[in-house]
Formats: sequence, C-alpha cells, structure tokens
Amino acid sequence: MRHISHADLMAGLGHPGDSIPALRREVALGTASRRPVWDPAVQARAIEGTPEETRVIAAADELLTRDVDFVSAPVGRSGLYGLHYLIWLTPLITAYELTGNDDYPACFGRIFDEWYSSRDRVVGDWPGLDVVWYSLGVWARATVIVPALTSFALSTGLSDDTVTSAYATLLGGARWSAEEHDAFRPGNWQLVCAGELLHVAAFLPLAEEGEEWVSVGRARLLEHLDRDFYPDGGHHERSPGYHVLCLEALQRAAVVTGRGDGFRLNDHPRFEAAHRWLASMTTPDGWVPPWQDSTTVRPAEQLARGRRLLLSPRSEVSDDRSTHLATSGYVVMRGPAPSTGFLAVNVGPYVEHELESHSHLAVTDFVLTAWNTPLALEAGGPSTYDDPAYQDWYRTPAAHNMVTVDGMEISTDRRAHVDHADLTGRVQVVDTHHDGYPYRVSRRILFVGIEPIYWLISDTVAQQPDATWSILGPTPWEPVGRGYRSVGAPSLSVIPVDRPDSVSYSVGPGQVPGPDATRYQDLHALRMHSSSGTFDVLLVPSREPSAPPWQIEATATGWQVRSGTFVDVVSDGVWERRSVAGELVDSAQWVARHAPSLGADR
Repeated sequence: MRHISHADLMAGLGHPGDSIPALRREVALGTASRRPVWDPAVQARAIEGTPEETRVIAAADELLTRDVDFVSAPVGRSGLYGLHYLIWLTPLITAYELTGNDDYPACFGRIFDEWYSSRDRVVGDWPGLDVVWYSLGVWARATVIVPALTSFALSTGLSDDTVTSAYATLLGGARWSAEEHDAFRPGNWQLVCAGELLHVAAFLPLAEEGEEWVSVGRARLLEHLDRDFYPDGGHHERSPGYHVLCLEALQRAAVVTGRGDGFRLNDHPRFEAAHRWLASMTTPDGWVPPWQDSTTVRPAEQLARGRRLLLSPRSEVSDDRSTHLATSGYVVMRGPAPSTGFLAVNVGPYVEHELESHSHLAVTDFVLTAWNTPLALEAGGPSTYDDPAYQDWYRTPAAHNMVTVDGMEISTDRRAHVDHADLTGRVQVVDTHHDGYPYRVSRRILFVGIEPIYWLISDTVAQQPDATWSILGPTPWEPVGRGYRSVGAPSLSVIPVDRPDSVSYSVGPGQVPGPDATRYQDLHALRMHSSSGTFDVLLVPSREPSAPPWQIEATATGWQVRSGTFVDVVSDGVWERRSVAGELVDSAQWVARHAPSLGADR
C-alpha cells in the first residue's frame, strides 16, 4: 500500500509489462466509461464565460507560486488533515481544461511530488488517526487524482514519474479501503470512502483486485442506505452538509453502478428518500439551514442530479408542504406566497461519532425565514474546526434559538420528542419537549399560515427555574412598543406576552445566507430572562420597516393578537380573525391532542 514497485504497480493496475506512457495514451483515448463521473472537461465547459471561470483561473494562478509545507505547516489540528486531502488542487485541473496551459499540470506535479515525498513523515495530533491513511484522506485524494490523471494524460507539464506516484497512490488507497472497510461502521467517513472505491474500480477496470473493490464498495453502500439513513431519508448524523457529502458519494456511485452489470444503487428506496429529505429541508429561497456542524447547503445541483438519476421530477424542487421528518428529528412549517414563511425546528438526538460528534448542544431550536430573507438564524458550523470558538460558541446553546436554564449545562442525553404535530391546515401546531436539563422543557410552536403570517411560541420549564429565551438574527434588535424588532427590511418582530424580568443583547459569529452566497458575520442575540421559566412570544415577519407594531395578550383560553386592521383569537384547536369592528373575517381549526393549556391558564 505505502511503497509499490513499478512492476508491482503495473501488475496491480492490470497492465503487466506496459509502460506509464502507454497507460497515459490509453486513458487519453479511453471510452466515456473510463472518464470520471463528474468529467472535468464537461464542468469546465459549463462555466466558460461566467464569473466562475474567472474565479477558478485566479485560484489556479495563485497556486502557481505557492510553496507548501506538508509536514509542519501551521494550519491547525484539523487543517493539517485537510491539507493532505489535496482537494484544494482542483482549480488546476479545471483551469487546464479551460486554457490548455501546461503550467497548471506542471504546478500540480510539483505540489503532488512534495506531498508524496512527505507522506511517511507527517504526524497528526489525534492519537491513532493517521493523517494520510484514514478514510477521508484516501477518499478525498482519489476524487482529485482520477480527474487529474484524465485531464493531464497527454500534457507535457506532468512528468511520467509524477503519474507513476499518482497511480501508486490510487492503488494503495484502494487496497487500504477494501481492507479497512471490511465491516459496517456508521457515519460519513466509511460511506464516502466506499463510494469512491467503486469509482476507482471503474477507472482501473483491469485492476487485479477490482472485483474485491466492487464487492466491498457495494456491500458497504447498501448497508449505509439500510442502516445509516433514517427512514425519512435523513443521514444518521443529522447535518445537512454531511448529508450532501454522503448523497454526492451515493450519486457518483449510482452512475458507476449504472454503467455495469445491471446493479442500480439508485433503485434503493433510501436513495430517493435522501433526496426528498434534502428538498423538504430547503428554504423557499434555496438553502438549507446549517444545522449541527453543517455549512449552509444550496442543494439545487444535487436535487437536479437526483431527478436525472431517479427519473423523478419531484426530486428537483423543494416541497411546498409542511413536513414532520420524524425519524431524523426535524419539523418544517411552510407558509403561502407572497411571504412564503419557513420555520424549521430541531427535535432530534445528539449523535455520537467515531472521532468527535457533529451534533450541537441544542434542541427544539429553530430557524425562520420570510420574504426570502433569513430572520432568525443559528451559528451553524465554523469555517474550520480549528476555530477556537468552535467549542465555546458554535456548539453551545447560546448560539441557538432555544430556551436555556440559567446556571445549568445541557446534557447530550436530551430525549427530545415531538408530542404532537398537525401540519395539514392553514393553522399548524407542533408540541415538543426535551429532558436535556434536570427540568423538562416543553415548546409549542403555533403557525398561522394565513397572510399576514405569524408564529406563537410557548415555552415552559418544569418547576419554573430561572431561564433565558434567545433568538439570533443577522441585524441588531431595537425596542418597538412592548417588543423588539430586527433592524432593516424585511424584519422580524419579537413580542413577549409578559414583560421579561430583564433583557440582554450579545453578538457572536455565524453563517448568514445571502442571495448567491453565505458569509460569516456577527449574529445579534436578543435574550429575554424570566424567573418563572415560562415564555409566550409572538414572532411576526414584516416586509416594510414602517409596519405598525403588533400586540398580544393572554386570555382565559389562549391569546388575542392585534394588528392595525384585525383581531385574532387563538385557543386550543380554533383560530378566528375578526375585523376591529368584530365581524368574522376568517377561521380555521386544527387537531390539538395532548397539548399543554395556553395563555392565562399556563
């Protein structure tokens, strides 16, 4: 695996007695089935004449003069592992396809040779986890090397010696993967590595051990679909970013298996369910909240690809229905146009991992958007796990929209549960609880999905300890009437039924999705403190910053909500809207089972 002689290499590749130049010519003239699944030539043509072409070439040009220290680079504990993934070399491949400039493969060769000569000397900071020989490293490098060997096959910029080292890296990595993954292990590491094992086997169709690689790769992927995805389609780790990582590996493997002997990975029911889950979690403006350690995912490309693989048009677009993803532990509430309100709440478990959990110490926390604008956000995952704020901020309850019990730490054994959800009508409700604190915390979210939309969130901490209700947004909060409103437009009004004992503000970094990209910036937290552990809070999105303030007050059976033009009465199971003169304008009913009492009776 580590050191393969030239003769053993050519025999292992299924080309005994052949030369590397001959192999390079064969790859250059090979059939479409030998090319990478996501062909770099096709990807390059797709971005010609776009700003992305300029960005990729600039990134490749920056690499031309970069010196890399693979052994002692000060890139952090996680960064050192990521450096050895080599994914950051990808712009060189695309730039060559766009320009034909041999400087790019020459740069790839220079950096790859430096990596190859250092790989036996590098030591990581995680005991027992080799920087080079572990699942993510083997997977990631293969996803770079296969396209590089294809695109640079006839380039004079890449030497035969470098090509030899690259093929040895592929062969050794495939052998390691097959041996390492001889049994099922949950999580994204094994899944992506097993998927790429199939891809390498397809790229090296004559390899002596190719049948074994295919057997191991298929077996592990089927086990992951059966055991590592929830029945509702969510990935085991409950993180959209890692869900997409695994889904892309499955999509690539589905293309490879579809070229072969009739085995179709995409016929597995969890394959389609994984696409439906992603669509269900997508906001109306096209992004998925960065739950747990996630990035902000924009899954249009993955969903469109899934539609082609599944031959199902429903896989391409985000579902416009509210959804309870019961087994992965999320509830999504959706409203009508024009505001297209969206609220998703996390009611799932803390999931352990073979190295460090990707779950955050938060539960019954929510993300809210309206008017295609994020209005209540959470920090999500950091840009790097080496960020010192990762443990002290990103993973903590303070970085999430939830109730915290003052002076207490939340447990990973939180036993979160959706007690009841009625998401079928124009007025929807979900009742949840968790036991992450010594006192049970119950949260009800009631959504009036009739324009103008709003949410009523009711929280109760058993035995009424001191508690804090937090909401974070991308802009500061300012007092308006009896409540608070985010600065700018659209805005979100936060109106408590009872005045909190005190209010505080703070800031912390987090992901803020924009029209085309996501950036890290300060999130602004509004924190309301109560000595009773009880909160009733009205959330109203407004398109115009000058919208008049709303009002809410408790009644004997629920609440009365007032705007400038109507009065809503909300109780268990019934909603009515009346004009200020008292005339009935609209009404709705919903099922209210096992729900806590509301309003003044709480």
